[in-house]
Amino acid sequence: MFFFDGWCGEKESKRELKFPCFYTDQGTVNMFLRPIEGITIVVDIEEMKVTQYNDREVAPIPKSEPTEYRWSKLKPPFGPRLNSVTTLPTGPGFKIDGNTVKWANWVFNVGFDARVAPLEPLKDCPPNAVFIDGYFTSQDGAPIQTPNAICIFERHTGDVMWRHTEAEMPGDVREVRPEVSLVVRMVATVGNYDYVIDWEFKPSGSIKLGPMEFAMVNPNKKTKIGHPVGYRLLPGLVVGPLLTDDDYPQIRAGFTDYNIWVTPYNKSEKYSGGNYVDQSHGDDTLLQWTDGNREIENKDIVLWYTMGIHHAPCQEDFPVMPTVSGGFELRPTNFFEYNPVLKVIPPKHVQWPNCTGKHQPVSTLNIWW
Repeated sequence: MFFFDGWCGEKESKRELKFPCFYTDQGTVNMFLRPIEGITIVVDIEEMKVTQYNDREVAPIPKSEPTEYRWSKLKPPFGPRLNSVTTLPTGPGFKIDGNTVKWANWVFNVGFDARVAPLEPLKDCPPNAVFIDGYFTSQDGAPIQTPNAICIFERHTGDVMWRHTEAEMPGDVREVRPEVSLVVRMVATVGNYDYVIDWEFKPSGSIKLGPMEFAMVNPNKKTKIGHPVGYRLLPGLVVGPLLTDDDYPQIRAGFTDYNIWVTPYNKSEKYSGGNYVDQSHGDDTLLQWTDGNREIENKDIVLWYTMGIHHAPCQEDFPVMPTVSGGFELRPTNFFEYNPVLKVIPPKHVQWPNCTGKHQPVSTLNIWW
């Protein structure tokens, strides 16, 4: 396994690779958690010669027992058990007791107030959803019921919860787990706005909710009502650099100084870190392109969105780190004359007989045409 540091200020650089050492024997294939500390080897790959060998210290090698992640090698207790995409005959993978919800490793309470509106089954929530009624008091203290105020369902997005392939070890070492999350959904209607609020709980312990927006418009083209057409950016996770401005990696990666950049279109400006990132001296990057302060109004523009993740290690990353997601959304803003999905045909609820020959509740299938 090798790591390339890239250009670090040398007047003349070589094609050299630094090789750290890992212990790959006895009990585990998770070699990254068993480094041989203190030993590094530098190789000139043009001459295929070892140019440096450093043996700085003798450090203990971590034990192999807690580092295993292969299912065939793990020992009980196991869990949590998550439902597959197909809803099981036994029902949902979560339990509701009053206001308490239990799912995977989660136990939490669901609250309700009068601002929450009723949900439409199969439209507001998927077929595998379970609904909870809400109650509030009238002015005279009488209880008023709001049916289907909250829905809870397991979401199967096709994403990966975690995976790892160990290419440096012999054999076919590959482990992967599909992502399943639990969504608690409610709708709040305030004036002429309906707010769909999703609290998404993940088995890894994460909770997701969403962010602020930035709009880009074309003042030369307007809708029939008179609004300039545009798109808005809904950022996901945003981070900034941790290096100082004079650090060589930061000189090459000046585009990380800000999360959003806008430049006039230039076909030669294709890569924010320059054409050859590792060997860049920082003179052909997005940071330098914006120093010219070129005009962007009424120009073909390029929106650069910098996204990334700072990994602050914690115990839950051991022995294999759960997936951390980042992203963004580009959404039209007065780009269409009206809601472009307004006339989408709603699903029809069709009952299919159960083909097992046993007397069980029928399955539900949504058919579109």
